Amino acid sequence: MQIKMFKKIQKIYKEHGTEDVELTVESFINLMTFTAMGAPADFKFYGESIKRSRYQSIKEFRGSTLIFQSITGLYETRYKLEDN
Repeated sequence: MQIKMFKKIQKIYKEHGTEDVELTVESFINLMTFTAMGAPADFKFYGESIKRSRYQSIKEFRGSTLIFQSITGLYETRYKLEDN
């Protein structure tokens, strides 16, 4: 699912480039919500809506890695969910 969103974002960027500086800046500020913590929220990138999705079942993130990171980013602990 995430790969589709990355490809869509890349496609939109290639279409628009940096023609309009204000739109580019606004789009990249909105793009920060893509990596922000919290509940998934839709955002606009060059005027096009990018939808974020939630996991629908436990099976979807069974092979994931949960990362606990310190506030400074210097330390992190990783847990592979498939092992637990």
